[in-house]
Amino acid sequence: MAQTKDSIQIFSVDVLESDRIHNGAPTSHVYRLGEKYIVCLQPDRCLTLLELETLKELRPLEDDVLPLSSLAVDKSNSARASFGRGLVAEFGVPAIVRAWRSGSSLPQWMGGHNINTGGTEEDAPLCGWSPERTWVVIVHSSPQPELRVKDTKRGVTANLPLEDDDLGTGEVYDVVFYSETRFYLKIDGPGRHVQIPHRIISPRSGSSPHTITKGKPVLLSEPRPISPYTLDENCEWVIDAKSRKICWISPGDVRRGDGGHFWAGLSLVMVGEDGVVRELTFKEPDS
Repeated sequence: MAQTKDSIQIFSVDVLESDRIHNGAPTSHVYRLGEKYIVCLQPDRCLTLLELETLKELRPLEDDVLPLSSLAVDKSNSARASFGRGLVAEFGVPAIVRAWRSGSSLPQWMGGHNINTGGTEEDAPLCGWSPERTWVVIVHSSPQPELRVKDTKRGVTANLPLEDDDLGTGEVYDVVFYSETRFYLKIDGPGRHVQIPHRIISPRSGSSPHTITKGKPVLLSEPRPISPYTLDENCEWVIDAKSRKICWISPGDVRRGDGGHFWAGLSLVMVGEDGVVRELTFKEPDS
């Protein structure tokens, strides 16, 4: 139970000790994998899968019937939010599951980020895959906002700076493909909620680079989905929709940067500096 001046918050706490994960290797990052699973990344870049509800570890030999279809990304907004950023978005669900089943380690990220050392963890790229998975769009915010389109067979083939006229004071929060070479960037910020169409144009000559063209912004009227709870920038307090601090997180219980935590509905799943995976489940917010 956590109490503040304005509220009392009661939650359940589940902890999975690190010596139960992957033969004693501590977890360094955690990500959501579909609606029911968690993928844990170890420092050696090997993977462990857990059930989200119980934090029970899945074993490849014992759980070989785990259907890939249950982990497939559907086309709903909520599902895209689960895969838009981080390890799963970068590699894709099938590659994650194959690496877990085989016990092999993952290579470095396509965008050149080494999430093992933490140098660019704060800039975990936002990603979107084309329907046939021949293209991946990667949105970087540092050192400057930039859009990169990668041909999965040839490597990064096109870059496009994101101009102030596009972003304003907002941010790109979603990449949505509506054909194999056409996609939208969804941008949200104070007084501005738009989607901007883009198109990937392949050259006639195989030696020429691909290009990205940008269309006119289209205003979006629907509000961007907002979680009822968030963490502050120091990963020290859980904040409610009224910007109140309702739950204090002990130092070291959640590591900062991408892969340190994620929200699954009203549950906060986090990995600490000690390699322990913890889950806090909160009540429904008052209306």
